[in-house]
Amino acid sequence: MRCEHPPIRKEYDEPMIEQVKNWLNEQGYPLEMRTASALRKVGFEVTQSALYTDQETGKAREIDVLAVYPDYVGVTRIAFFVECKSLKKPWVLLCNPEVFSGHHRVYSFAAVNKNAVEAMVAEPVFKAFMDGCPWFCKDKLTGYGLRGAFTDKDIAYDATIGFAKASIDFVNNSKDYQQSLAFPIIVITGPLIRCVLDKDGEIQLEEVTQGEVYFKCDLAGQFGVCVKIVTLEGLPDFAREAWQVAGFVRSQLGEAEAKLWEKEFASPYPAELKCLVDKEHQRASGETKDGASPTHSK
Repeated sequence: MRCEHPPIRKEYDEPMIEQVKNWLNEQGYPLEMRTASALRKVGFEVTQSALYTDQETGKAREIDVLAVYPDYVGVTRIAFFVECKSLKKPWVLLCNPEVFSGHHRVYSFAAVNKNAVEAMVAEPVFKAFMDGCPWFCKDKLTGYGLRGAFTDKDIAYDATIGFAKASIDFVNNSKDYQQSLAFPIIVITGPLIRCVLDKDGEIQLEEVTQGEVYFKCDLAGQFGVCVKIVTLEGLPDFAREAWQVAGFVRSQLGEAEAKLWEKEFASPYPAELKCLVDKEHQRASGETKDGASPTHSK
């Protein structure tokens, strides 16, 4: 005789569902899901709860969202490592126009391996990046510090060190014939405030939907990397912008990709692969997967 469980009474069911919903919101799971959806929508291959190896401890750790630019070849790897933070207080980005004085332009663009660095500093590729990629030429104010408003705690290190390590692990585990770039990103639910001194030495504050902080580090050959900070409000625009940047990077590193392929496999770069890559370049430079033109948010 089959034993059937009695149905859950409605008066208990609704409060329980609401409690679970509140708990999920507190843990940040909806933010992770929305972030993954926004990146997947424009064309990235997305993995949630991806694992990476902490280079210092050797232990496996989890990153909220990993978005990878589609790749048919296996030589040029472009990835975005995303940490999601549910906030109750604003974050303040402390900025200075001289943040990058004396710093390496390529290393401040992304976490990169040796092959990617060599390809990006070569002419005319370097000039193309300076002329055509705002993330590279840094046409916006960059932060040197990140603070949680209404608290004395310095959150910059705690908020960035984990997935900065994830990005570095990604590029350092590249094969000899690969050129790899990784961008660390934080998506937050709260407001982001940019703070800078004006010419009279007065503090100027502006609410923005995205910004970046230059995270100085000396981890496994990386000397510093910029961490993008994006609000939930600005996420759709940022996803389209990231897709466009990734496509631009891939197009500029195409010649280096072919040379690395031919050196590793001792054979000409396959024409059919070049056709697929060129088609992807055209799509990334003109449209996102959902048909919207990429934009640059403020």
